[in-house]
Amino acid sequence: MLFLIVLISCISIGSRMASVNLGVFLLGVYLQKKNNKNYFILFSIVILLIFFGYNISLRSESHQHGLIPYILITLEKPEIIFKYIYKNLYYNFVFGFYATADTVEYYSSNIDKNLLISLNPLPGRFAGWYKIAEKMRLNIFAPYTGIGELYKTPIFFFFYWVIIGFYFTTLDLKIKKFFLEKKYILSLVQLLFIVMFCVLIYEYNFRSSNRFIYYSLILFFLYYIKYQNGKLYIKR
Repeated sequence: MLFLIVLISCISIGSRMASVNLGVFLLGVYLQKKNNKNYFILFSIVILLIFFGYNISLRSESHQHGLIPYILITLEKPEIIFKYIYKNLYYNFVFGFYATADTVEYYSSNIDKNLLISLNPLPGRFAGWYKIAEKMRLNIFAPYTGIGELYKTPIFFFFYWVIIGFYFTTLDLKIKKFFLEKKYILSLVQLLFIVMFCVLIYEYNFRSSNRFIYYSLILFFLYYIKYQNGKLYIKR
């Protein structure tokens, strides 16, 4: 029930977190299954591809936002699901390479200022993102890619990936530990955040991908607050 509430809520605001939520649910089901796991993996991949195509089509195709407008656009244009599945696959496996190359070639103005805005964890309205968002694109269809943006700041590029590498290594150990402690939801959500980061860094602006690192850090922060409070309670 909670899964459906979160899923519908995310769909209603056109958030890609709906796809993350579905992925967490399918992974949870996978962990509970005792047989036919390979078939379930294939089934889950197909479902996620279809759903993600639908998920990203909502904001692009609908002139209004909300659950009812999204339902109406789905009924009026059911073909958009397949259109965006194709576009997403093409962008992931083919166009992302060209988009990154073009980002490196054409991205040349206000790089340092834009980097600070992209790193700002505040919502776009407060960070100033919407003032530069239109300029952070190759064309109306393709934004600059995060990996291309980072390449334009060599010193930051080096230190950023050193820090990310260290964080991923730490996260890998923590996720394994959480699995052994049967904290499946925590470990799966962290894993999905990292997967989203790795995918989006080749597809979308740096700000879009980097925020999943922030989500991951916030989740860890909340977990350790709860963990420390639990230890204090036990001591008392």
